Amino acid sequence: MVSGTTRMPRPQLDRIRDGCTKILAGERDLKHAQSLLGIITWAPQCMPAISPFISRLWRVTTTAQQLHKQKITTPQGVIDDMRWWLSALHAGLGSDGRAIIPTQRLVSHTAEADAGTEWGIGGLDNARYYNAPLPASVRRRAIKNKRESSTFLELYNLLVMARVMGPGWTGHHVRVHVDNSALPRYARKGRGSNETESDMIREILLLQVRHSWSWELQWVPRELNEAADALSKQDMERFHKWAPTHRTGIQPTPSQLELPSGRYHMTPQEVERAVCGSGIE
Repeated sequence: MVSGTTRMPRPQLDRIRDGCTKILAGERDLKHAQSLLGIITWAPQCMPAISPFISRLWRVTTTAQQLHKQKITTPQGVIDDMRWWLSALHAGLGSDGRAIIPTQRLVSHTAEADAGTEWGIGGLDNARYYNAPLPASVRRRAIKNKRESSTFLELYNLLVMARVMGPGWTGHHVRVHVDNSALPRYARKGRGSNETESDMIREILLLQVRHSWSWELQWVPRELNEAADALSKQDMERFHKWAPTHRTGIQPTPSQLELPSGRYHMTPQEVERAVCGSGIE
């Protein structure tokens, strides 16, 4: 501990660099992947923002264990993450430490979000709102797996919210009310229950870094999320009843309603900002 901060020890940083380099060079041994995963799973204790860049290695390692395989698979997403880690280390990951004295960010905006198969998605903050019907591809995905459709749709809506409203939140910390209890847990873990959900969380992080804002998800009962619920059902009369203050409507573009591609690239400057934090307090 130095000056009230906790740092990643230099040997740990070197082991992460060596582990990522070996996987990029073709190393597929399960024990090697487990060892690397053990180290980088610890890393978010120093830098919470990097947790989404662990999910793919965690998934292929867990799959290999479950199938009793001695080798892991390395899809392009895993390769991209290994390159991200090397870029982050080059940018100074963990070198400056992280404050361990408890602090609390000042919430400057509040927002609400909701989604459902009945019509679509919706969200609002202090000054704006949006809603849109579900795209056919999203509806098909939700119908295909009804057991997980609620969480999938709610997380998809948060991605749309980040795309639509994020640029207007620059410099702010936002508290978002959601009525799905799984979402705050997913946000803390940095991954969802499948690859698509993890890709959504990953893109949200990238948008936060790119536009310099942050958020926290807070579960509320559905009856306290009436305005967003009304937007998700295109019930504008009920929306204006529960959100009487004037808000500007925003129409999401087709690209903002697409499912995530799973391929994201950070510039060196964005990597450095993700590593060091946005500076929002």
